[in-house]
Amino acid sequence: MAHSTSAARRTQLLTGRRHRLRPTILSNWYLTGLDVRNAYLYGELEEELYMEQPEGFKVSGQEHKVCLLIKALYGLKQAGLVWWRTLDKFMESLGFTHLKSDAGVFYKYDDRDIIIVIIYVDDAIFGGPNKVKALKAKAEFMKKWDCCDLGELTEFLRMSIERHSCQLHIHQRTYLDKVLQRCGMQNCTPAKTPLPDGYILLDYKGPVDPAHRSKYQMVIGSLLYLMLGTRLDISFAVTKLAQHSANLSDEHLQKVLYICRYLKGTREYQLVFDGATQQDLAAYTDADWAGGAFSWSSRTQKTVAHSVMESEYMALSDCSRQVVWIWQLLNELGLPLKPTPISVDNQSAIFTATNSIMERRSKHIDIRYHYICEVIERNEVEVLHIAGEENPADMFTKNLGHVKHHKFREAVGLHFAAKTARSGHKGANSCRLYCGQQGRLKLNFTHYYPACLKPLNYEVPSSSHPDIDLHALPTSDAPSPTQRYYSNLRKLMSVSTLAEYKEVRRETGIFKPSIFLGFPSTQISLLPGCFLADIMHLVSLNLPDLLLKLWRGTFECDRNDDKSTWDWELQEAHCLLVEFCEEYEVLYYRRLSYRLHFVRYSMHALIHAATESYRIGPHIYFSQWTLERLIGQLVGELRQPSNPYRNLSERALRRAQASAIKAMVPELERVPTLPRGAIDLGGGFSLRRACDSRLYRFHTSEVQAFHEFESKNPIRDLDSAWYESPAVWRWARVGLPTAQIARSMWCEEKRQNPRISRNIKYMNKDHAGRLISAFGEVQYYFQVTTIHGFEGAYAMVKIYSDPDSDLYQESSGALWACRRQEACEVVPVKRILYEGQVFIVEKMGLDVMPLLEGGAEPDEEDQ
Repeated sequence: MAHSTSAARRTQLLTGRRHRLRPTILSNWYLTGLDVRNAYLYGELEEELYMEQPEGFKVSGQEHKVCLLIKALYGLKQAGLVWWRTLDKFMESLGFTHLKSDAGVFYKYDDRDIIIVIIYVDDAIFGGPNKVKALKAKAEFMKKWDCCDLGELTEFLRMSIERHSCQLHIHQRTYLDKVLQRCGMQNCTPAKTPLPDGYILLDYKGPVDPAHRSKYQMVIGSLLYLMLGTRLDISFAVTKLAQHSANLSDEHLQKVLYICRYLKGTREYQLVFDGATQQDLAAYTDADWAGGAFSWSSRTQKTVAHSVMESEYMALSDCSRQVVWIWQLLNELGLPLKPTPISVDNQSAIFTATNSIMERRSKHIDIRYHYICEVIERNEVEVLHIAGEENPADMFTKNLGHVKHHKFREAVGLHFAAKTARSGHKGANSCRLYCGQQGRLKLNFTHYYPACLKPLNYEVPSSSHPDIDLHALPTSDAPSPTQRYYSNLRKLMSVSTLAEYKEVRRETGIFKPSIFLGFPSTQISLLPGCFLADIMHLVSLNLPDLLLKLWRGTFECDRNDDKSTWDWELQEAHCLLVEFCEEYEVLYYRRLSYRLHFVRYSMHALIHAATESYRIGPHIYFSQWTLERLIGQLVGELRQPSNPYRNLSERALRRAQASAIKAMVPELERVPTLPRGAIDLGGGFSLRRACDSRLYRFHTSEVQAFHEFESKNPIRDLDSAWYESPAVWRWARVGLPTAQIARSMWCEEKRQNPRISRNIKYMNKDHAGRLISAFGEVQYYFQVTTIHGFEGAYAMVKIYSDPDSDLYQESSGALWACRRQEACEVVPVKRILYEGQVFIVEKMGLDVMPLLEGGAEPDEEDQ
């Protein structure tokens, strides 16, 4: 082909196609594609062009004649332009008009419904809110030329496109696999970042192996297409390495293959456009005094900058031009935008852009870069400051470490593909426990919400089911969710047409078999039971994000809603979880279809909290506790701060080896021993030093407390002389079966900040003789003297009062607002349940400590 496109033009076209797809996501438009066969041959030439008769087609006896071209051929320089002119004329006859901001986009209105056609050479996308009208326009187009109908859009320009509710997922996994295979990197070890952390590329002036240069340029070319398509996270690395395509060393080649290792490890990542966010256009810029970047662009500036401010200012101006182009494009499509925020991490550049006064340090800047001032005055953009560590554009100008790179990669929309093979939190069956509750579709949206109450005046197909009784929902330990899941999976796998597949996918919430089906059923709970409830983020992140926004009035407000009607107040939350969920819907959602998005799956998850605890144990034990405990142990074991991932891998290997040896030789398992000077009390209890060096005699209140205790709990063989005038050896600490240490005020009062582990929770008897929970501050521990010597172990405790009844009731029994009393009480050590982190609000997780094999870490005072 004589027709060619520059790299810069390809970048603009690919970027443009992605931006043109975004309005279709926000409005959930129908998209369908086609391919025009031999498109350039349809171009009708206006000028006279002649060509020699081709070999094999020469007319006998007239070999000296030439052919007059009526239509274009592949190889003509003007073939592309001629094809577009012919196409434009035909589209005009169908009532379409091409955009002035992009001649490759056509649109027309049909009874207020817009139809858009995006053309890229011979590939076309037809889209619009009305599926029937979009298909009708496509059929008229196909009558004119020989086309290949690609059906609903699944691929465009080697980019795979997947539709999940109101999300569009774009990836190039198929092309990436071919690139890795071509480079011999299909089985390589994955890397965490595109380039090693802190690596700096250096120029090379030596001789170059032609074979290496050829391979290098081949890989760079493939990576550039991936970068321009969906993998913006490799932009900095690829553009930097592309500058060495002519003069490269073996090290440069290794670093190009290092990018392939990174892509291998992030193969499942895809670009996600989420229409549910309803976010307007936003832009970020950054520069490193030699390069500016915006919206998928990482390149060297054409003008030398004399300072960081100038470099940032130039990048800001370049960014504004791209924003204005998108503005014009969307305005022509009837999608006006608010002023677009451009975030910059340089205050001087912002000041220069927003102040028209010319200063000494900026008056020499090329006048074309002052274009940013014009668009700010026209109220098309607004310039905001962003901290450098929060600027996603940093990824395009610097070689970042793993943590920052991962953070910014997520910020720009590159996300890991789900492995559950089920719809996300936007589908009709999105409960991770597959409980069977059907979501309700919000009008004019594709997002389902798990509202149990049917909205008022609401009749939507597949969503108009009656109110749901949350008490009757099946739990994940019952056979029904598992049976339903596998039955629906078989139903999905048996479909034969695309339309049938879409219907079953919407009905069941399953879009393909899960990768977890590859595990033997003896080693994993059957799906969906292996997907556990997420208590770690539910309480600390999801629910606060939902409730605080509602209470503050900052939640997204539908255009049919009015914030002035949000007259709810903070309600009591001490009822049962299911009642809370029901009251939440009555209070906030109120059966209004335009408030369906108030009912998130984080609220629905509360329904399963109690039943999941019964099925697999306390949430904190199987999720947060296990994870945080493991992290704490590994951090303590790592002695080398560098290479943390390699060190973690080494620790995991050593643990596996040690466990295998202990399984073969159980005698090697170390039996825990008590520290020096401790007294074993049996049952996991022990007295721990410090200990008195001389006898301590009870005060009057302590004698009374002991006599009262002994009268209710007689001690056998008690020394009568000792009973009249008790004197004991005080002990400072007690080891508990949970491997925790309960301390006492006797030693803690010597510290500047006494530790609150001197407070304990213990079992005590009420007036009726029933055992109840009580709290107190331990003064010291001691043993009594019998005729056989020192026996037993007791705590002298100053008890806390009963909790404030109002606060106790308001907090559903969670808040004990007490006062410490001066009266003493004697408590047997073995009645201590655990030491209380805070006596008013108990520390989470202490009640599951007995479940923990091996207990907590050794106390530092025992080392």
